[in-house]
Amino acid sequence: MVKVLAFALSEGKVAIHSHAGLGRTGVLVACYLIYTLRCKPTDAVAYVRNKRPGSVQTKSQVESVQGFAQFVVPMFIVFANV
Repeated sequence: MVKVLAFALSEGKVAIHSHAGLGRTGVLVACYLIYTLRCKPTDAVAYVRNKRPGSVQTKSQVESVQGFAQFVVPMFIVFANV
């Protein structure tokens, strides 16, 4: 999803929205920030929540962002363009 989002953004503006635009949308945006800016999951979630209060609503969603970071961060070392 983040690679698709990165490509879409390179082509122009993108809108991301789930049902209420908070939980799943916030998770995707936080993961995108980790992927593109190489930030920590806690910083990504805090940034998203600062810009859109109520985003990344549940502990499970925070854990998903952390899990994404644990998966993708080791790849940054091997694949600089990931």
